[in-house]
Amino acid sequence: GLLAGFALVILAVVAFSAGSSNPVFRFDWVQFIGENTLPIYCMHVIFTGFCRILLVRLGITSLSLHLLAGTLSGVVIPLLVYAAAQKMRVTQWLGFPLIRRKRELLSQLVSE
Repeated sequence: GLLAGFALVILAVVAFSAGSSNPVFRFDWVQFIGENTLPIYCMHVIFTGFCRILLVRLGITSLSLHLLAGTLSGVVIPLLVYAAAQKMRVTQWLGFPLIRRKRELLSQLVSE
């Protein structure tokens, strides 16, 4: 029941943010996560695994805490690493495409 409730809460928040036209209730972070799925996909196992090992070694066995910490570390930390790599201009060295530059180039080509 707890796991299903957790999933339903996430779905409700996403549905509410997608359906809201009020900018105060809009969650642009959902779109941001969707736009950056490649870095999240490539790095989530590393950080989620590290988080799980850390929690087990600390003796934390709560399923809720493992889900919350694993989800946050598997999404937030890869996004932070990717943002830092973009600022340092090393995304190509790490194997990531320059997604933002491609979008800018595409919008320039379409507007011309």
